[in-house]
Amino acid sequence: NGVAVRWLDFPLTKPKCYVVFIHRCITAHKTHCKGMHVGPASSSFGLCGTCVSNNWQCRVSFFFNCDHSALYWFQVIGVPLNQQKLSCHGVPWLVEKCLAFVETHGLMHEGVYRLSGSKSSVERLKAAFSCDASTVLLDPEVYQVTDVTGVMKEYFRSLPDPLLTAGLYHDFVKAVGVQDHNDKLYAIQDCIRRLPEVNQQTLKKLIGHLTKVAEMEEVNKMGTKNLIVIFGPTLMTNEFFQGGGLSHAGKEWDVIFNMITYYQWLFEVSEEELEEDKRVTAALELIKRASSEGQKSNVMQEFILEVFVGARKFDKSVNLKVASTTTAAHLVKQIREKQQLPEDEDYMLFVSLLGGDAERPLPDDELVLSASMGCHSGLNLCLVVQNNLIINKLRSLRPSLGHSGVMHLKDKKNLKKWQKRFFFLSEGVLIFYKDQSSSTELGRCDMSEYHLYIGLDTKKLSPTTKFAFSLYGRSSGLDTKYLCVDDQPAYLLWLKVLFQQTGLSFS
Repeated sequence: NGVAVRWLDFPLTKPKCYVVFIHRCITAHKTHCKGMHVGPASSSFGLCGTCVSNNWQCRVSFFFNCDHSALYWFQVIGVPLNQQKLSCHGVPWLVEKCLAFVETHGLMHEGVYRLSGSKSSVERLKAAFSCDASTVLLDPEVYQVTDVTGVMKEYFRSLPDPLLTAGLYHDFVKAVGVQDHNDKLYAIQDCIRRLPEVNQQTLKKLIGHLTKVAEMEEVNKMGTKNLIVIFGPTLMTNEFFQGGGLSHAGKEWDVIFNMITYYQWLFEVSEEELEEDKRVTAALELIKRASSEGQKSNVMQEFILEVFVGARKFDKSVNLKVASTTTAAHLVKQIREKQQLPEDEDYMLFVSLLGGDAERPLPDDELVLSASMGCHSGLNLCLVVQNNLIINKLRSLRPSLGHSGVMHLKDKKNLKKWQKRFFFLSEGVLIFYKDQSSSTELGRCDMSEYHLYIGLDTKKLSPTTKFAFSLYGRSSGLDTKYLCVDDQPAYLLWLKVLFQQTGLSFS
Protein backbone atom coordinates (compact mmCIF):
# COMPACT_ATOMS: atom_id res chain seq x y z
CA ASN A 1 0.00 0.00 0.00
CA GLY A 2 2.93 2.37 -0.53
CA VAL A 3 4.15 2.09 3.06
CA ALA A 4 7.84 1.36 3.57
CA VAL A 5 8.41 -2.29 4.48
CA ARG A 6 11.36 -3.95 6.17
CA TRP A 7 11.83 -7.67 5.63
CA LEU A 8 13.67 -9.80 8.17
CA ASP A 9 15.52 -12.22 5.98
CA PHE A 10 18.99 -12.78 7.44
CA PRO A 11 20.25 -16.20 8.64
CA LEU A 12 18.81 -17.46 11.91
CA THR A 13 19.56 -20.26 14.31
CA LYS A 14 15.85 -21.13 14.41
CA PRO A 15 13.75 -21.76 11.28
CA LYS A 16 13.78 -18.72 9.01
CA CYS A 17 11.10 -16.15 9.73
CA TYR A 18 9.99 -13.71 7.02
CA VAL A 19 7.75 -11.11 8.59
CA VAL A 20 6.74 -7.66 7.37
CA PHE A 21 7.84 -5.40 10.18
CA ILE A 22 5.30 -2.57 10.02
CA HIS A 23 2.21 -3.86 11.80
CA ARG A 24 -0.28 -2.36 9.28
CA CYS A 25 1.25 -4.49 6.56
CA ILE A 26 1.03 -7.82 8.41
CA THR A 27 -2.61 -8.35 7.51
CA ALA A 28 -2.20 -7.14 3.93
CA HIS A 29 0.72 -9.44 3.14
CA LYS A 30 -0.43 -12.38 5.31
CA THR A 31 3.14 -13.53 5.90
CA HIS A 32 3.85 -16.50 8.09
CA CYS A 33 6.47 -17.66 10.54
CA LYS A 34 7.57 -21.10 9.35
CA GLY A 35 7.99 -23.68 12.06
CA MET A 36 6.73 -21.41 14.88
CA HIS A 37 3.19 -20.73 15.96
CA VAL A 38 1.64 -18.48 18.56
CA GLY A 39 -2.10 -18.47 19.20
CA PRO A 40 -4.87 -20.35 17.37
CA ALA A 41 -4.14 -21.64 13.89
CA SER A 42 -5.93 -20.24 10.87
CA SER A 43 -6.46 -22.57 7.96
CA SER A 44 -6.84 -19.73 5.50
CA PHE A 45 -3.73 -17.80 6.49
CA GLY A 46 -1.36 -20.56 7.55
CA LEU A 47 0.30 -21.02 10.93
CA CYS A 48 0.34 -17.42 12.22
CA GLY A 49 -2.22 -15.68 10.09
CA THR A 50 -5.10 -13.88 11.72
CA CYS A 51 -4.03 -14.10 15.36
CA VAL A 52 -0.77 -12.26 14.69
CA SER A 53 -2.31 -9.79 12.27
CA ASN A 54 -5.32 -8.68 14.27
CA ASN A 55 -4.44 -9.15 17.94
CA TRP A 56 -1.63 -7.05 19.43
CA GLN A 57 -1.16 -9.48 22.33
CA CYS A 58 -0.51 -12.31 19.91
CA ARG A 59 1.75 -10.04 17.89
CA VAL A 60 3.80 -9.17 20.98
CA SER A 61 4.08 -12.81 21.98
CA PHE A 62 4.97 -13.71 18.39
CA PHE A 63 7.88 -11.29 18.15
CA PHE A 64 9.19 -12.14 21.59
CA ASN A 65 9.39 -15.81 20.59
CA CYS A 66 11.14 -15.00 17.34
CA ASP A 67 14.88 -14.47 16.78
CA HIS A 68 14.07 -10.91 15.71
CA SER A 69 12.43 -10.01 19.01
CA ALA A 70 14.99 -7.28 19.78
CA LEU A 71 14.04 -5.44 16.59
CA TYR A 72 10.42 -5.35 17.73
CA TRP A 73 11.34 -2.54 20.09
CA PHE A 74 11.71 -0.16 17.14
CA GLN A 75 7.95 -0.36 16.57
CA VAL A 76 5.87 2.48 17.99
CA ILE A 77 2.45 2.57 16.31
CA GLY A 78 -0.04 0.20 17.96
CA VAL A 79 2.46 -0.99 20.57
CA PRO A 80 1.92 -0.74 24.37
CA LEU A 81 3.76 2.13 26.04
CA ASN A 82 5.70 -0.14 28.39
CA GLN A 83 7.21 -1.99 25.43
CA GLN A 84 8.69 1.02 23.63
CA LYS A 85 12.10 2.62 23.84
CA LEU A 86 12.06 5.77 25.94
CA SER A 87 14.01 9.01 25.87
CA CYS A 88 16.04 10.26 28.83
CA HIS A 89 12.85 12.01 30.01
CA GLY A 90 11.05 8.66 30.30
CA VAL A 91 8.68 9.19 27.35
CA PRO A 92 8.52 7.46 23.95
CA TRP A 93 10.81 9.00 21.34
CA LEU A 94 7.93 9.71 18.96
CA VAL A 95 6.23 11.87 21.60
CA GLU A 96 9.49 13.61 22.55
CA LYS A 97 10.36 14.50 18.96
CA CYS A 98 6.86 15.52 17.87
CA LEU A 99 6.35 17.81 20.87
CA ALA A 100 9.75 19.45 20.32
CA PHE A 101 8.89 20.03 16.66
CA VAL A 102 5.52 21.61 17.43
CA GLU A 103 7.00 23.82 20.15
CA THR A 104 9.70 25.00 17.74
CA HIS A 105 7.60 25.44 14.61
CA GLY A 106 3.90 25.18 15.42
CA LEU A 107 2.79 27.01 18.57
CA MET A 108 1.68 29.96 16.44
CA HIS A 109 0.19 27.78 13.69
CA GLU A 110 -3.52 28.52 13.40
CA GLY A 111 -5.59 25.40 13.99
CA VAL A 112 -2.69 23.33 15.35
CA TYR A 113 -4.03 19.88 16.36
CA ARG A 114 -7.42 20.71 14.78
CA LEU A 115 -6.37 20.65 11.11
CA SER A 116 -5.37 17.43 9.36
CA GLY A 117 -2.07 16.83 7.60
CA SER A 118 -1.31 15.29 4.24
CA LYS A 119 -2.25 11.61 4.28
CA SER A 120 0.83 10.60 2.29
CA SER A 121 3.16 12.63 4.54
CA VAL A 122 1.58 11.17 7.69
CA GLU A 123 2.02 7.63 6.36
CA ARG A 124 5.63 8.35 5.36
CA LEU A 125 6.39 9.78 8.79
CA LYS A 126 4.76 6.83 10.56
CA ALA A 127 6.92 4.49 8.50
CA ALA A 128 10.04 6.44 9.48
CA PHE A 129 9.17 6.27 13.18
CA SER A 130 8.47 2.55 12.83
CA CYS A 131 12.01 1.94 11.55
CA ASP A 132 13.82 3.71 14.40
CA ALA A 133 12.24 6.68 16.18
CA SER A 134 15.55 7.72 17.77
CA THR A 135 17.07 8.67 14.39
CA VAL A 136 14.07 10.46 12.85
CA LEU A 137 14.80 14.09 11.92
CA LEU A 138 11.64 16.18 11.54
CA ASP A 139 12.57 18.61 8.79
CA PRO A 140 10.09 21.52 8.44
CA GLU A 141 10.93 21.66 4.73
CA VAL A 142 9.60 18.10 4.39
CA TYR A 143 6.83 17.90 6.99
CA GLN A 144 4.15 20.42 7.86
CA VAL A 145 3.12 21.04 11.47
CA THR A 146 -0.20 19.32 10.74
CA ASP A 147 1.65 16.20 9.48
CA VAL A 148 3.46 15.88 12.81
CA THR A 149 0.39 16.56 14.94
CA GLY A 150 -1.55 14.07 12.81
CA VAL A 151 0.99 11.34 13.51
CA MET A 152 0.95 12.07 17.22
CA LYS A 153 -2.85 12.00 17.45
CA GLU A 154 -2.94 8.70 15.58
CA TYR A 155 -0.17 7.36 17.81
CA PHE A 156 -2.21 7.96 20.96
CA ARG A 157 -5.40 6.60 19.35
CA SER A 158 -3.58 3.42 18.31
CA LEU A 159 -2.34 2.52 21.80
CA PRO A 160 -3.80 -0.87 22.78
CA ASP A 161 -4.62 0.67 26.18
CA PRO A 162 -5.41 4.42 26.24
CA LEU A 163 -2.87 6.74 27.82
CA LEU A 164 -5.13 7.25 30.87
CA THR A 165 -5.83 3.47 30.77
CA ALA A 166 -9.15 1.66 30.52
CA GLY A 167 -8.74 0.47 34.11
CA LEU A 168 -8.78 4.03 35.49
CA TYR A 169 -11.33 5.49 33.07
CA HIS A 170 -14.28 5.40 35.44
CA ASP A 171 -12.13 6.66 38.33
CA PHE A 172 -11.16 9.74 36.31
CA VAL A 173 -14.80 10.30 35.31
CA LYS A 174 -15.89 9.94 38.92
CA ALA A 175 -13.16 12.33 40.08
CA VAL A 176 -14.34 15.24 37.89
CA GLY A 177 -17.84 14.72 39.19
CA VAL A 178 -16.85 15.59 42.76
CA GLN A 179 -18.63 18.80 43.78
CA ASP A 180 -16.04 20.35 46.11
CA HIS A 181 -13.31 21.98 44.01
CA ASN A 182 -10.34 21.01 46.21
CA ASP A 183 -11.59 17.45 46.70
CA LYS A 184 -12.01 17.15 42.92
CA LEU A 185 -8.40 18.13 42.26
CA TYR A 186 -7.11 15.74 44.92
CA ALA A 187 -9.18 12.95 43.35
CA ILE A 188 -7.77 13.67 39.87
CA GLN A 189 -4.22 13.80 41.26
CA ASP A 190 -4.76 10.45 42.98
CA CYS A 191 -5.80 8.90 39.65
CA ILE A 192 -2.71 10.36 37.94
CA ARG A 193 -0.43 8.89 40.62
CA ARG A 194 -1.99 5.44 40.05
CA LEU A 195 -1.05 5.43 36.36
CA PRO A 196 1.96 3.33 35.30
CA GLU A 197 5.21 5.33 35.39
CA VAL A 198 5.61 5.65 31.62
CA ASN A 199 1.97 6.78 31.30
CA GLN A 200 2.50 9.37 34.05
CA GLN A 201 5.63 10.82 32.46
CA THR A 202 4.12 10.85 28.96
CA LEU A 203 0.91 12.48 30.21
CA LYS A 204 2.88 15.09 32.17
CA LYS A 205 5.00 15.93 29.10
CA LEU A 206 1.93 16.16 26.84
CA ILE A 207 -0.21 18.26 29.20
CA GLY A 208 2.71 20.63 29.83
CA HIS A 209 2.95 21.03 26.06
CA LEU A 210 -0.79 21.68 25.72
CA THR A 211 -0.57 24.47 28.29
CA LYS A 212 1.93 26.20 25.96
CA VAL A 213 -0.42 25.73 23.00
CA ALA A 214 -3.32 27.19 25.00
CA GLU A 215 -1.22 30.21 26.05
CA MET A 216 -0.91 31.15 22.35
CA GLU A 217 -4.69 31.03 21.79
CA GLU A 218 -4.88 34.56 20.35
CA VAL A 219 -2.63 33.46 17.50
CA ASN A 220 -3.31 29.75 16.99
CA LYS A 221 -7.04 29.85 17.86
CA MET A 222 -6.62 26.72 19.96
CA GLY A 223 -7.49 27.49 23.55
CA THR A 224 -8.11 24.95 26.28
CA LYS A 225 -11.76 24.44 25.26
CA ASN A 226 -10.67 23.58 21.72
CA LEU A 227 -7.91 21.21 22.83
CA ILE A 228 -10.07 19.17 25.20
CA VAL A 229 -12.49 18.28 22.40
CA ILE A 230 -9.57 16.66 20.56
CA PHE A 231 -7.59 15.16 23.43
CA GLY A 232 -10.45 14.04 25.68
CA PRO A 233 -11.37 11.01 23.57
CA THR A 234 -7.82 10.65 22.18
CA LEU A 235 -6.26 10.08 25.60
CA MET A 236 -9.10 8.23 27.32
CA THR A 237 -10.53 5.91 24.64
CA ASN A 238 -9.55 4.05 21.47
CA GLU A 239 -11.12 1.74 18.90
CA PHE A 240 -11.01 -1.17 21.36
CA PHE A 241 -12.31 0.73 24.41
CA GLN A 242 -15.09 3.27 23.96
CA GLY A 243 -15.40 4.27 27.64
CA GLY A 244 -18.86 5.60 28.41
CA GLY A 245 -19.67 6.52 24.82
CA LEU A 246 -21.16 9.87 23.83
CA SER A 247 -22.87 10.24 27.21
CA HIS A 248 -19.43 10.55 28.87
CA ALA A 249 -17.83 12.87 26.29
CA GLY A 250 -18.32 15.90 28.51
CA LYS A 251 -16.67 14.11 31.43
CA GLU A 252 -13.66 13.24 29.26
CA TRP A 253 -13.35 16.89 28.28
CA ASP A 254 -13.54 17.89 31.95
CA VAL A 255 -10.68 15.55 32.86
CA ILE A 256 -8.31 17.09 30.30
CA PHE A 257 -9.59 20.62 31.02
CA ASN A 258 -8.64 20.32 34.69
CA MET A 259 -5.25 18.80 33.81
CA ILE A 260 -4.38 21.72 31.53
CA THR A 261 -5.79 24.38 33.86
CA TYR A 262 -4.13 23.03 37.03
CA TYR A 263 -1.11 21.42 35.37
CA GLN A 264 1.57 22.61 37.77
CA TRP A 265 -0.29 21.48 40.91
CA LEU A 266 -1.73 18.20 39.60
CA PHE A 267 1.60 17.00 38.21
CA GLU A 268 3.67 18.40 41.08
CA VAL A 269 5.92 20.37 38.73
CA SER A 270 8.96 21.55 40.68
CA GLU A 271 10.57 24.99 40.45
CA GLU A 272 13.65 23.31 38.94
CA GLU A 273 11.52 21.81 36.17
CA LEU A 274 9.95 25.19 35.46
CA GLU A 275 13.40 26.79 35.37
CA GLU A 276 14.66 24.14 32.94
CA ASP A 277 11.60 24.61 30.75
CA LYS A 278 12.18 28.37 30.69
CA ARG A 279 15.79 27.83 29.58
CA VAL A 280 14.70 25.50 26.77
CA THR A 281 12.01 27.96 25.67
CA ALA A 282 14.50 30.84 25.72
CA ALA A 283 16.96 28.80 23.63
CA LEU A 284 14.25 28.02 21.06
CA GLU A 285 13.29 31.69 20.90
CA LEU A 286 16.95 32.59 20.35
CA ILE A 287 17.17 30.03 17.56
CA LYS A 288 14.02 31.40 15.92
CA ARG A 289 15.20 35.00 16.17
CA ALA A 290 18.64 34.24 14.79
CA SER A 291 17.39 32.10 11.93
CA SER A 292 14.66 34.56 10.90
CA GLU A 293 17.01 37.50 10.36
CA GLY A 294 17.32 38.03 6.63
CA GLN A 295 15.46 34.78 5.89
CA LYS A 296 11.93 33.93 4.85
CA SER A 297 9.79 32.43 7.56
CA ASN A 298 9.38 29.15 5.72
CA VAL A 299 13.11 28.38 5.57
CA MET A 300 14.33 25.61 7.84
CA GLN A 301 15.62 26.91 11.16
CA GLU A 302 19.21 25.70 11.30
CA PHE A 303 22.77 26.76 12.06
CA ILE A 304 26.13 25.83 10.64
CA LEU A 305 28.13 24.21 13.45
CA GLU A 306 31.75 23.11 13.43
CA VAL A 307 32.07 19.53 14.70
CA PHE A 308 35.49 18.04 15.40
CA VAL A 309 36.18 14.42 14.55
CA GLY A 310 38.70 12.45 16.57
CA ALA A 311 40.40 12.90 19.92
CA ARG A 312 41.64 15.94 21.83
CA LYS A 313 43.98 17.17 19.10
CA PHE A 314 41.03 18.52 17.11
CA ASP A 315 43.00 18.36 13.86
CA LYS A 316 39.95 17.51 11.74
CA SER A 317 36.59 19.27 11.69
CA VAL A 318 33.40 19.25 9.63
CA ASN A 319 30.85 22.03 9.14
CA LEU A 320 27.30 20.68 9.36
CA LYS A 321 23.83 22.18 9.11
CA VAL A 322 22.14 21.51 12.45
CA ALA A 323 18.41 22.09 12.89
CA SER A 324 16.76 22.91 16.20
CA THR A 325 15.40 19.33 16.31
CA THR A 326 18.70 17.57 15.49
CA THR A 327 19.64 15.00 18.12
CA ALA A 328 23.07 13.71 19.08
CA ALA A 329 22.34 10.33 17.47
CA HIS A 330 21.37 11.93 14.16
CA LEU A 331 24.47 14.14 14.09
CA VAL A 332 26.75 11.14 14.74
CA LYS A 333 25.01 9.32 11.88
CA GLN A 334 25.70 12.32 9.58
CA ILE A 335 29.38 12.39 10.59
CA ARG A 336 29.71 8.63 10.01
CA GLU A 337 28.37 8.97 6.49
CA LYS A 338 30.31 12.14 5.67
CA GLN A 339 33.66 10.93 7.04
CA GLN A 340 33.16 7.21 6.27
CA LEU A 341 34.02 6.24 9.84
CA PRO A 342 34.54 2.51 10.58
CA GLU A 343 31.22 0.77 11.24
CA ASP A 344 32.74 -1.52 13.88
CA GLU A 345 33.73 1.41 16.14
CA ASP A 346 31.29 2.98 18.57
CA TYR A 347 31.27 6.76 18.12
CA MET A 348 29.50 9.26 20.36
CA LEU A 349 28.96 13.00 20.40
CA PHE A 350 30.71 14.89 23.21
CA VAL A 351 30.54 18.45 24.46
CA SER A 352 34.15 19.43 25.13
CA LEU A 353 35.23 22.21 27.49
CA LEU A 354 38.61 23.81 28.22
CA GLY A 355 40.30 22.61 25.04
CA GLY A 356 39.38 18.98 25.66
CA ASP A 357 40.27 18.75 29.37
CA ALA A 358 36.62 18.09 30.27
CA GLU A 359 34.16 16.17 28.08
CA ARG A 360 30.52 15.16 28.38
CA PRO A 361 28.97 12.36 26.29
CA LEU A 362 25.51 13.34 25.06
CA PRO A 363 22.52 10.94 25.33
CA ASP A 364 21.28 9.92 21.88
CA ASP A 365 18.11 12.02 22.10
CA GLU A 366 19.64 15.23 23.49
CA LEU A 367 19.18 18.23 21.20
CA VAL A 368 22.52 19.37 19.78
CA LEU A 369 21.75 23.09 19.61
CA SER A 370 20.57 23.20 23.22
CA ALA A 371 23.78 21.48 24.33
CA SER A 372 26.00 23.81 22.30
CA MET A 373 24.24 26.94 23.59
CA GLY A 374 24.29 25.99 27.27
CA CYS A 375 25.49 28.09 30.18
CA HIS A 376 29.02 26.62 29.77
CA SER A 377 29.48 28.03 26.26
CA GLY A 378 32.04 30.51 27.57
CA LEU A 379 34.44 27.72 28.60
CA ASN A 380 35.89 27.14 25.12
CA LEU A 381 33.01 24.79 24.29
CA CYS A 382 33.05 22.68 21.14
CA LEU A 383 31.41 19.53 19.78
CA VAL A 384 33.47 16.38 19.18
CA VAL A 385 32.53 13.03 17.64
CA GLN A 386 34.91 10.37 18.88
CA ASN A 387 35.29 6.81 20.06
CA ASN A 388 35.78 7.22 23.81
CA LEU A 389 37.47 4.30 25.51
CA ILE A 390 36.22 5.16 29.00
CA ILE A 391 32.56 5.00 27.94
CA ASN A 392 33.20 1.61 26.35
CA LYS A 393 34.70 0.37 29.61
CA LEU A 394 31.65 1.54 31.55
CA ARG A 395 29.34 -0.66 29.50
CA SER A 396 30.81 -3.82 31.02
CA LEU A 397 30.17 -2.72 34.61
CA ARG A 398 27.11 -3.92 36.48
CA PRO A 399 24.50 -1.13 36.75
CA SER A 400 23.68 0.25 40.18
CA LEU A 401 21.27 2.93 41.42
CA GLY A 402 23.25 3.75 44.55
CA HIS A 403 26.89 3.96 45.55
CA SER A 404 29.17 5.31 48.27
CA GLY A 405 32.87 5.89 48.84
CA VAL A 406 35.68 8.36 49.49
CA MET A 407 36.54 11.05 46.93
CA HIS A 408 38.60 14.25 46.90
CA LEU A 409 36.63 17.49 46.48
CA LYS A 410 37.22 21.06 45.37
CA ASP A 411 34.51 23.66 44.93
CA LYS A 412 33.97 27.41 44.98
CA LYS A 413 34.26 27.51 48.78
CA ASN A 414 37.70 25.92 48.71
CA LEU A 415 39.74 25.95 45.50
CA LYS A 416 43.13 25.91 47.23
CA LYS A 417 43.15 22.45 48.75
CA TRP A 418 41.65 19.09 47.88
CA GLN A 419 39.50 17.79 50.74
CA LYS A 420 38.84 14.10 51.38
CA ARG A 421 35.12 13.51 51.84
CA PHE A 422 32.74 10.56 52.09
CA PHE A 423 30.09 10.56 49.35
CA PHE A 424 26.79 8.72 49.18
CA LEU A 425 24.54 8.54 46.09
CA SER A 426 20.88 7.76 46.75
CA GLU A 427 17.78 8.36 44.58
CA GLY A 428 19.65 10.66 42.24
CA VAL A 429 21.14 12.87 44.97
CA LEU A 430 24.89 12.92 45.73
CA ILE A 431 25.43 13.74 49.44
CA PHE A 432 28.83 14.25 51.06
CA TYR A 433 30.05 14.12 54.67
CA LYS A 434 33.35 14.86 56.42
CA ASP A 435 34.02 11.13 56.78
CA GLN A 436 32.17 7.81 56.88
CA SER A 437 31.41 8.07 60.62
CA SER A 438 29.90 11.56 60.36
CA SER A 439 26.13 12.10 60.22
CA THR A 440 26.26 15.82 59.37
CA GLU A 441 25.76 16.67 55.71
CA LEU A 442 28.28 19.09 54.27
CA GLY A 443 26.42 19.42 50.98
CA ARG A 444 24.37 17.67 48.33
CA CYS A 445 23.98 17.72 44.56
CA ASP A 446 20.74 16.77 42.83
CA MET A 447 22.11 15.09 39.70
CA SER A 448 19.13 16.29 37.64
CA GLU A 449 20.55 19.81 38.09
CA TYR A 450 24.10 19.00 36.95
CA HIS A 451 26.01 17.87 33.87
CA LEU A 452 28.77 15.31 34.46
CA TYR A 453 32.04 15.94 32.59
CA ILE A 454 34.93 13.49 32.40
CA GLY A 455 38.09 15.37 33.43
CA LEU A 456 38.74 18.92 34.67
CA ASP A 457 41.13 21.87 34.31
CA THR A 458 44.33 20.11 35.36
CA LYS A 459 46.57 23.20 35.21
CA LYS A 460 44.31 25.29 37.41
CA LEU A 461 43.14 22.62 39.86
CA SER A 462 46.16 20.23 40.08
CA PRO A 463 44.18 17.07 40.96
CA THR A 464 45.80 14.52 43.28
CA THR A 465 45.20 11.73 40.72
CA LYS A 466 44.43 11.46 37.01
CA PHE A 467 41.02 9.93 37.79
CA ALA A 468 38.98 13.13 37.91
CA PHE A 469 35.62 14.51 36.79
CA SER A 470 33.51 17.66 37.16
CA LEU A 471 29.89 18.47 37.97
CA TYR A 472 28.78 21.63 36.15
CA GLY A 473 25.41 23.12 37.13
CA ARG A 474 22.83 23.26 34.37
CA SER A 475 22.06 26.81 35.50
CA SER A 476 24.58 29.55 36.21
CA GLY A 477 23.50 29.77 39.87
CA LEU A 478 24.93 26.36 40.81
CA ASP A 479 28.57 25.97 41.91
CA THR A 480 30.84 23.59 39.99
CA LYS A 481 32.12 20.57 41.93
CA TYR A 482 35.50 19.02 41.06
CA LEU A 483 36.12 15.43 42.15
CA CYS A 484 38.86 12.84 41.87
CA VAL A 485 39.37 9.31 43.21
CA ASP A 486 42.44 7.24 44.03
CA ASP A 487 42.16 4.36 41.53
CA GLN A 488 40.63 3.47 38.19
CA PRO A 489 38.08 0.81 39.36
CA ALA A 490 36.49 3.28 41.79
CA TYR A 491 36.65 6.01 39.14
CA LEU A 492 34.82 3.93 36.52
CA LEU A 493 32.16 2.83 38.98
CA TRP A 494 31.45 6.41 40.06
CA LEU A 495 31.21 7.52 36.43
CA LYS A 496 28.81 4.69 35.65
CA VAL A 497 26.35 5.38 38.48
CA LEU A 498 26.47 9.16 38.01
CA PHE A 499 26.02 9.01 34.23
CA GLN A 500 22.99 6.75 34.75
CA GLN A 501 21.38 9.59 36.69
CA THR A 502 21.84 11.96 33.72
CA GLY A 503 19.95 9.70 31.27
CA LEU A 504 22.97 8.29 29.42
CA SER A 505 22.31 4.79 28.08
CA PHE A 506 25.01 2.12 28.11
CA SER A 507 23.07 -0.43 26.04
